[in-house]
Amino acid sequence: MSLASPVGRRVLRYCLFCIGVILLAAGGVLLYVGGSRFEIRALGLFACMLGVYLMRKSGLSVSRMRRVGDEQMSADIQSQRPSAQMWLIGVGLIGLVGVAYALLYKDAVGGYQDVVPVYLFTGSILAAAGFWGYLIAKIL
Repeated sequence: MSLASPVGRRVLRYCLFCIGVILLAAGGVLLYVGGSRFEIRALGLFACMLGVYLMRKSGLSVSRMRRVGDEQMSADIQSQRPSAQMWLIGVGLIGLVGVAYALLYKDAVGGYQDVVPVYLFTGSILAAAGFWGYLIAKIL
């Protein structure tokens, strides 16, 4: 059985998916077991990420209807991509986080005399995380 044949590709897809599930489960166990050991937790996190990657690359989670309609929906997907203005807003939010961090650091050196830098940093982090999460969701 060759990997170029349809049966070989199907077997390869299912094998990738099964390996991904096994790696995800093993990574979860390693994260649970390695409570105070950094090396074990890092290995578990790597196994989880590799498992999810393999499961996604196997393509088993994509329905047949979506694969068939991909050509028809390509124009729709392109129109749903983030615009250049949205990317600039995201970069600006990262700059705002940097400025807020510098103000927070300056206040920390002085002994935390003011509470405004703390709230500015927290607010800018929340805004940047929410916005970048939205951008990533639009891309994927």
